[in-house]
Amino acid sequence: MRIDAKPSTSSYRARMMRWLLWSVMFGLAGGALCAFSHNGGLIPINKNLWSLSYCLVTASIGFFIQAVLFFCVDLKNKWGGRPLYYAGQNALFIYVGSELLKRHFPLYWPLHAPTHTQLLVTHAATTLIWLAVGVALHRKRIFITI
Repeated sequence: MRIDAKPSTSSYRARMMRWLLWSVMFGLAGGALCAFSHNGGLIPINKNLWSLSYCLVTASIGFFIQAVLFFCVDLKNKWGGRPLYYAGQNALFIYVGSELLKRHFPLYWPLHAPTHTQLLVTHAATTLIWLAVGVALHRKRIFITI
């Protein structure tokens, strides 16, 4: 096989099927541990403790998203991966910046007894601000790596 030869479609299909299989297996295992409820079962889903059921369910979601993105971006070329591409070029900088500045305006709005909707809006706005930082760094050709 030549080095520059493109892998066969069957290897792509096998990779996607493997990711989807892992997604289903982890999702079912995590769901079984928590009895398919939020606070029930042998090991309830608990983000703060990173319970086994939480890890399995989030891994399931991750494998599913990986398979969908691989299909859309790499196989079908329906999407170029932007804006995730820009954020990925300076991912460590964006992560460290968001952690260091997470309690400062304009990235933080004090909310008294916040609802889920308010939290979703504030976190989405913060994500968009950091995405804009990633785009700005890309346009200025600044890439911060280790």
